[in-house]
Amino acid sequence: MARIEKAESTSPGAAELARMRAYRLKRVQQSLSEAGYAGAVLNDPVNIRYTTDARNMQLWTMHFPSRYLYVPASGPTILFEYRDADHLSEELGTIGEVRQAVAVNHISGGPEVAERARDWAAEIADLVDGQGPLAIDRTSVPELSALQEVGVEVRYGQSVLERARMIKCGEEVACMRTSLEVAEDALAEVAEASSRPGMSENELWAILNRVNAEQGGEWIETRLLNSGPRTRPWYQEAGPRKVEAGDLVCLDTDMIGPFGYNADVSRTFLAGGGRRSGTQRTLYALAREQLEHNAALLRAGLTFREFRDRAWLPPEGYREHSFGYVHGVGMSVEYPQVPPAYEARTPSYDGTLETGMIICVESYVTADDGNEGVKLENPYLIRPGRGEQLTTFPFEDALSI
Repeated sequence: MARIEKAESTSPGAAELARMRAYRLKRVQQSLSEAGYAGAVLNDPVNIRYTTDARNMQLWTMHFPSRYLYVPASGPTILFEYRDADHLSEELGTIGEVRQAVAVNHISGGPEVAERARDWAAEIADLVDGQGPLAIDRTSVPELSALQEVGVEVRYGQSVLERARMIKCGEEVACMRTSLEVAEDALAEVAEASSRPGMSENELWAILNRVNAEQGGEWIETRLLNSGPRTRPWYQEAGPRKVEAGDLVCLDTDMIGPFGYNADVSRTFLAGGGRRSGTQRTLYALAREQLEHNAALLRAGLTFREFRDRAWLPPEGYREHSFGYVHGVGMSVEYPQVPPAYEARTPSYDGTLETGMIICVESYVTADDGNEGVKLENPYLIRPGRGEQLTTFPFEDALSI
């Protein structure tokens, strides 16, 4: 596979990161103010990271809630950090104060979790001080009950964060490009390893993790790498199957790279030592046609309804398990998610693509009576007249000829 020559690294420096942090915090506070909220409590570590750039045991705290952030609609933030971890945010200019978190979870509180929640709620209520509703991105039953007991009006906060996160500044785009550079290096290694049949899906997936970690990345959100008959249907996780000559190898990077940005790219390779079949070439050609047709629609001002109505329609015999939607991406998969009209699925809400969004175009094509599929995906920066493709990673020559 011919690689496109990489440009000089776009990795942002300290000054650019400081501007990005200030921009993101301002976006969140503006979104809170426009919604009429006094402030927000953020428990999701990705939302905390976006708002302040404070990072601490991201995956662990997703399922073990033990740190949170209070963001007023105006004024300094307060990070409630895991015990003895104050030093992690000392260099950040987005945090006004660090306090020790009250961990409201059963492991920390056991039978006293409700009492812990009351202590937590009392401190939050003191911060809100009756100034208006409080937005929360996610919470627990004990926390919600305790806030209701002290008279704090709670509103759904994830929508506030999604509105803030959807428009990227130039420094965020630079961070995304850096993550994509890492993902492209990992894809190149997977492609090369796939040319020597005999490795397992797990071994190929491990390459993504290794390259990402070596270059300062953080984690991978899914295990979407499969081969041969496991390429249909999609959403099969990497396993012990050994790749054989002539297999298709499909993968979705879903890679949280440097600076916490999600490099979301999908490619399909042909395992070396085997001949491509006519069916494989047809699937690949259709998947590229779908990807390129839908990507060509992207521009600022396009409504979701317009995309749904104009999206590529698979030919008869390829509709049962194929899909081709678009979705936002930033520090994770983000708003919006828009399927084409032929797919009987939700969501079906309307909206408009705006300059500064980053949108992924997904393509997966398989025959209704087949046993293989092809997965492709690219991220695009939305501009007034078009979408700018952010990845330079090539398609598979062996399947494109």
